[in-house]
Amino acid sequence: MATFVFDDDITRDDFRELTRVYFDARAPAYNSPFHQRLADDLLRHYPPPPGGAVLDIAAGTGAVALGAAAMLSSAAASGARPGRVVAHDLSAGMLAVASAAAAAGGYAPIFRTVQGHAEDLGGLPDATYDAVYCCSALAYFVCVPAAVAAAARVTRGGGFVALQSFSGDSFVAGVAMAAAVRRVLGAAAGGRVFSLPLAATAGPAECVALLRGAGLERVRVVEVDLTRRVDAGELTAAYARLSPNSFCVRLNALDARTRAAVQAAYVGIIEGLRGADGCVEDRQLSFNVVGYKPRA
Repeated sequence: MATFVFDDDITRDDFRELTRVYFDARAPAYNSPFHQRLADDLLRHYPPPPGGAVLDIAAGTGAVALGAAAMLSSAAASGARPGRVVAHDLSAGMLAVASAAAAAGGYAPIFRTVQGHAEDLGGLPDATYDAVYCCSALAYFVCVPAAVAAAARVTRGGGFVALQSFSGDSFVAGVAMAAAVRRVLGAAAGGRVFSLPLAATAGPAECVALLRGAGLERVRVVEVDLTRRVDAGELTAAYARLSPNSFCVRLNALDARTRAAVQAAYVGIIEGLRGADGCVEDRQLSFNVVGYKPRA
């Protein structure tokens, strides 16, 4: 269900490596109030059980994993057993930041990191975790259903998998980028060069089907609307920040004239959306989704 087109030119392994390099580079300055808000929302809706075993898939710098560790530590101070947290990510750089934060917060005794990719969670045993999380990361998986199935595999009976993602029409910069590429290259060629990566969670129905397809039950979705108005100039400047993203690898391989045409089309689309206040509506509809693994 990933919308990136894999072939002999860009394989799944190639894409994973591009993603790893991209996030290794971003790791030192990755933390932001936006990502923290997403993690806090997910944990507020679906907190880990006291004394539980927690896995955070695509943990990044550990916003969810560290939040879960804080919750488990607080419960332990009230008499619960300590619990434990595993932060799992493709990027060693991101995990290094998470480990340092865990040590600084006093969570090192219950916190460890594992490097790997989400589609198989190799080395993690079946039916081990009471709560499995993945926040703001599904778009970078080469096969979202396989990753959710792997998450369900390592979840204990009675435990849950909780995911955060965005609607298919979220983030006006990405929507404008996809439209610009298609305007310049045509629908078919443009779709191969750049597509929005949110098809697997395009709406609540897709989210429910995704978790049910992994054998989870009692699936529910909590929607959080984070839509805001953003200065059009900021969105125009965002084009340069999007370019290093692994989803832009084929766009970056185009000749300079075509790249310039795509950028001009992008700017034109953003300017066409500019309101009287100089801003553009940036739709950001967050889905917090949970499903429970049946007991044996």
